[in-house]
Amino acid sequence: MPALFPSGKKKFLHNLCCNLARFFISSKPLVILEAYTPFHLEHFKHVIHLLSEMDEYNIVVITPNGKDLNELKNVQAYKTINEYPIYKKADAFISTDYNKIPHWFSCPTIYFGHGIGPKLDYVARDELLEFDFVFSPYRPAYELQIQNLPKERVIPVGLPILEDKSSRQQEIIEFYQFDGSKPLIIYAPSWCSDTTKISDIKTILAFLSTKKQFNIVVSPHPLLFDKNRCKGEDFFKNNNKIKLLHINTPESQFTTLDLVKASDIVISDISSILFEAMALKKNVLLDGNKDLYEHCNALKIYDEIIKFCPVPCWNNNEDLTIEHAIELDTLSKQRELFINNYLFNSGNASKIFIQQLSEILKHG
Repeated sequence: MPALFPSGKKKFLHNLCCNLARFFISSKPLVILEAYTPFHLEHFKHVIHLLSEMDEYNIVVITPNGKDLNELKNVQAYKTINEYPIYKKADAFISTDYNKIPHWFSCPTIYFGHGIGPKLDYVARDELLEFDFVFSPYRPAYELQIQNLPKERVIPVGLPILEDKSSRQQEIIEFYQFDGSKPLIIYAPSWCSDTTKISDIKTILAFLSTKKQFNIVVSPHPLLFDKNRCKGEDFFKNNNKIKLLHINTPESQFTTLDLVKASDIVISDISSILFEAMALKKNVLLDGNKDLYEHCNALKIYDEIIKFCPVPCWNNNEDLTIEHAIELDTLSKQRELFINNYLFNSGNASKIFIQQLSEILKHG
């Protein structure tokens, strides 16, 4: 058997079942979208809805929390790849992460870069070589990726999630019982595998807790809630200094992007959300974590954005950087020039995503 089927018994069985099933099921191309976390799924949702409306494809979504997607036309969700029926022949497989590609699939594979934070130590890892194509969202990532892959395999696409213009502002105000006349500040710290590079979150929270004239929501990266991934550090529980702040947990009904869309000021570090906020024309402040940019090989980008993303003095409760930014935003043009050069296909990424997918399917 190994000599006859060197790619494995499961691949042989998959191909056999698929060939038989094609006599009885839809002949539309079948596209598998894999998103292992709810956060990653959000980056696919706008594309999924557009593909569903087109009625030209069958779409399978592999994600732990995609039950509601089954209500869409031509869309079916499975919690894991192991639940995916072996008789269904995939025509393209697209993943948001460097997870191992199922070895029995015989179709084009695509890595979809799902964020635009400049973690340049991550965007061109060796695992990228396992994919046939890369959908790249922003210029610095693209420039690194084409050093390791043939240029024709790395496609500038952009970030489709930014095209969903829906707003949940009123829901957010009502949920948190906010005074709607106060500006809304969102602080979104990110996680790092080297925990010594995580921002000084507790000092920043203590500073923000003194700003009673604002509505403030802290929306951390989900891994910041996992003490095992933060060397036992508990940033948000049993901290009397943050009683006046609202913490948006991974179980919340609001994504960080929902909060950003409703915000007046966004504060972050190297997180994609900082750059997404710029793309949404939000007023943005840095938390000043230069070490994290250095760790991610992105010092050049830090040196550029520090010119138009001020950093409050977190140890000084009298600092008025936030107040001045609320009163008069004098840096919006500089942010706009930067993000327009940084992000691919702003406002048009979903269309480009689907066009490029169609081309890949056409040529097999």
